[in-house]
This record gives sequence, C-alpha cells and structure tokens, in this order.
Amino acid sequence: MFRDLLVHVDGSQAGRRRMQFAVELAIRTGARLNGIHVTAPAEVPPRYKPSRVDEVAADLSAKLALDAQAAAAVFSEESAGRLTDACWFEAEGDVDQGISNRARYADLVILGQYEWQGSPETHPLPIAHSVGLAVRPPGPGRARRGAAERARKNCDRLGW
Repeated sequence: MFRDLLVHVDGSQAGRRRMQFAVELAIRTGARLNGIHVTAPAEVPPRYKPSRVDEVAADLSAKLALDAQAAAAVFSEESAGRLTDACWFEAEGDVDQGISNRARYADLVILGQYEWQGSPETHPLPIAHSVGLAVRPPGPGRARRGAAERARKNCDRLGW
C-alpha cells in the first residue's frame, strides 16, 4: 500500500482531525507518517496605520508561533504510542512551497486549509490547489518501478 504519508498539521481542531485520520490510515496501511507545519510570514493587513504596523506584525508573529507549537503538540499527542515511525518537520516561509518540498517524497498527502488564509492577492488558490500544481507527478525516467500498478492495487483495496 502506501509507504510514506505526509499530513499538514496546524493548531486548529481541523488539524487535529486530519492528524487522527492520518494516524488511522498509517496504521491500516503500514506506512510511515510524516507531519509538517509551515509557519507563514506575518502579513499585516493594509487597514492599520503605519505607526502600528510593527506592533501588529509582532502580535501576528506571536500568534503564528503559538500555532506552530500547538501543531507540534497535536502531532506528538496523536502519534505517541500508536506509531513507531513518525517524523515531525517544521518550516518557515511560504506555506504552499514548504508543503510542496516535502510532498515530493510522499505517496499520499493529506492537506488542510487554514481558517484564515490571507488576502486573495497573496494567496489566490487554496493550499490543496497550490500544492497540487507545484508537485509534478513523476515523468518518464523518474517514476518508481511499478508505481502505477501499486496505485491501481491500492485504489482497489480501498474501494475507490
């Protein structure tokens, strides 16, 4: 079945539910589970006075740091004692790019959408669309041996 699963975790309840689903799937398929949280740069909305931008940026950065800590706690709580081969990754920068960098090495990626994503100018697509566009499927000469056959068998086993 799957060998490597990647789950995008944040500090929200939706992040916890994604993690619970990923743990169950990893147990059922015998896959290694990797979790990732990418801390985005603090984007100050343009509605603030220029004199308050630094204060608001500091406040947003603190909230983002708390979210990263909560995501790490969710990963360790949900995987502890249930999975022996679980790895946690953290990154900073563009969320889509950070997830895409790890998604290249996973057989299945479980994504979520932040409740507050930001402005359409900076984030025109949801995370799932952006990661899907950024991660190229293996082409000729780069595909794993038997990958298509394994994918068909996995779909048949899962009833897809």
